[in-house]
Amino acid sequence: TDAWFKKVEVTSFSHPKLLPQFADAVEVLRGITRRPGVSHVVLMPNEKGFERLEVCQKEGYGADEIILMISSSEAHNKLNFRMSHEEAMAEHARIMKRAHALGIRVIGCAGTVYGCPMGGDVPIENVVKLTRFYVEEGAQTIMLGDTTGVANPVLVRRRIGELKAIFPKVEF
Repeated sequence: TDAWFKKVEVTSFSHPKLLPQFADAVEVLRGITRRPGVSHVVLMPNEKGFERLEVCQKEGYGADEIILMISSSEAHNKLNFRMSHEEAMAEHARIMKRAHALGIRVIGCAGTVYGCPMGGDVPIENVVKLTRFYVEEGAQTIMLGDTTGVANPVLVRRRIGELKAIFPKVEF
């Protein structure tokens, strides 16, 4: 905040037993010095996490934006989130509705966009499906995640070009 970054990802509301490094998410949000024009972003894995954030919002120290992520590789999504694409999209639609009601912006993230060690190459159709879902549900920004670190400049250029051709008005 003191460095005047316009957007700062500050914490994750992941389950504290699964990712103990984020057990203090509420305390982190409570301790931030706020400045006008600085957006504080949190990673939001599920509805339980969002319930925790709702309390923070109501007490005046919440987040300006949340990141919701579904892996484009269904194998990866099932392993990491224990949900199919359809289950994850249903949960994220509910979270997005609640977030918008509180004035929280949503960044919809399609993860494993460039490939997945479990599922191999990720078809562009999977990425398009998730992008379309997030856009239709009101995400203000779409994030493309190289979740497993397999991207290269050629693949990134090609994938972004394909998506911009399909979604010319979307902010990636």
